Amino acid sequence: MAALRTVLPRAARPPAQVYTTLHSFPALEPRTVAAAPANLLQLPVRRDLLWRAVVFENDADRALVRRSRFVPDRAQVGYSTAKIRPQKGTGRARLGSRGSPMLVGGGKPFGPRHPDESTELPAKIHSLALRTALSYAYARGSLVVVDGPLDLPSHKTRALTAFADVNHWDADGYLFVVDRAVDEPARPSFLERALGRLKPDSRVAARDDVDVRDILRARTIFIEKPALDWIDTATEV
Repeated sequence: MAALRTVLPRAARPPAQVYTTLHSFPALEPRTVAAAPANLLQLPVRRDLLWRAVVFENDADRALVRRSRFVPDRAQVGYSTAKIRPQKGTGRARLGSRGSPMLVGGGKPFGPRHPDESTELPAKIHSLALRTALSYAYARGSLVVVDGPLDLPSHKTRALTAFADVNHWDADGYLFVVDRAVDEPARPSFLERALGRLKPDSRVAARDDVDVRDILRARTIFIEKPALDWIDTATEV
């Protein structure tokens, strides 16, 4: 007689997990093994999601730059539209509202006008794309999870150079993700200061400022375990 199998309800099944090695920094020695959700580090690659997320992030940056170059006209400066003085009887020239381009602080008549080219993307789609990018980095072996603070013992560039020489690592084009709280003021760490002098094209990002394009562009990603857990909670789909 065949043995009866116990089938757990769907809600009671434990979530699938994968195991990743936690390394020390800057020695990069393996310390222990930690579990991570499979829907964070083991999702299949979907180029359509990654493409939509990268286009969305690029359009958002382009729209932000164009909004910073925006110059208001006389209808957008915020002044009253009432006539400043009577049309006749004062002996002075005719003048309309306070926002006239002829007055200091008035609107610019022919300033730059750029249409809003930002695109829309549902938050769940962007979160899924971020998880897919992390899974792709984990699958190709470019995601290094650090157990402990991600920093150098000194802000001197020789500390970063020694780390690169020992680990046969090139800092060009790499992304660093540090576990910095969202409400904590941005204070540059020793790693960020040394990296800014040696390789200014690399990026040190906070855990709440990670983009899909950064993950896809980086050859190696160093991320603290608390930052990875925070991203898992913030991008839960």
